[in-house]
Amino acid sequence: MSLLFTTIDRIDLDPKGNAESDYSFINRSARPAIGQLRDVIESWLVDYPEPDVNELVNRMRSTEFDSAYFELLLHTYFVRAGMSVTIHPRMVGTGRRPDFLVRDGDSEFIVEALTKGDVSDEARGRLNVIARLYDSIDELASPGYYLHLKECEIALKSQPSEKQVRKFIKGENERISLMASTEIESYEAEYRDENVRIVLGAFATSVAKAKTKPARSIGIYPTACTWGNEDQLIKKAIENKAKNYGEPSVPYVIAVNCVSQMGPDEVDIVNALYGTEVQHCKDGRIVGVSRKGDGVFHNATTPINRQVSAVLIARVLPWNLDKALFKLYLNPWATHRFDPGNLKIRVAEAVGDELQYRGETNLLATFCLPVGWPELPAHTAEMALYP
Repeated sequence: MSLLFTTIDRIDLDPKGNAESDYSFINRSARPAIGQLRDVIESWLVDYPEPDVNELVNRMRSTEFDSAYFELLLHTYFVRAGMSVTIHPRMVGTGRRPDFLVRDGDSEFIVEALTKGDVSDEARGRLNVIARLYDSIDELASPGYYLHLKECEIALKSQPSEKQVRKFIKGENERISLMASTEIESYEAEYRDENVRIVLGAFATSVAKAKTKPARSIGIYPTACTWGNEDQLIKKAIENKAKNYGEPSVPYVIAVNCVSQMGPDEVDIVNALYGTEVQHCKDGRIVGVSRKGDGVFHNATTPINRQVSAVLIARVLPWNLDKALFKLYLNPWATHRFDPGNLKIRVAEAVGDELQYRGETNLLATFCLPVGWPELPAHTAEMALYP
């Protein structure tokens, strides 16, 4: 019996729509690899206790798929490590409840899970407007070429007319379909009204692909730029949860799933937790390195947030378990030291002035999944699983 996904005959092989939710895509896709994802997620839900599983399923079907999926993954991760997990345990001295109380033999710890993106609610709404416009254009796919959206500018707090944009694209499709491949390469056109400006290009496909209708018409999207603020996003997310449970009597672990577009690198994470790196130079040469007192674990004068024993930084999505970021950072000044025990995870620990690493993360092995899961056809590019 399926707990999350609907029981239907699936024939849809189309890629994920720009404005489509992850749940909708995974639920409707007939791609074999997506079927493997559904099977694994359903198997994890079987082990999630009643009645909490019903709430989790409802969240996964709504706009909270990312955060609910991460909680499900963490629950499965701890259970597969031989630990017992209590959902939303009561805490002495506070009415708030963490996501999990995990027992490992005679020891126990609490876990708070959170998922962090890189856009505000207002920015997310604007991105949804753009995504719906892209999907509207994609519906007008024509064989023989792909469209290149060189520029797409939408006025603030405006809603472009999809009808007018589609009319423009249809007319351009008729023009492009009559062009030779050499003409297509130099083609450019512009659409402009009070709400939107689009600069359109195109490029020819191979002879074989020209005989079929592409699954989407946009082959190249406008160039997007991101700025490196991942360390601040991580820091703010942890600080918002650090004091939720006062001074707990057991180790407290905050797990952060970073689902931003680029994701954090090691420099971002270490800067957020231990303080921004400062290089000291003399005569044009680096003569020393120190850290500012602006980290989660230490301010300018003293350790802070000592109630947080460790932070688990992840970037896990349903389709990236083979190479997902999943690393544990210990707080060297924690009131209650956290022992990872039998967890198969990469651990970072400050020893003196040096951050040392031990252990390795292997989520596929932890979840008893084969190397190379999910299985893709040999000719299929990795990213073909998702888009």
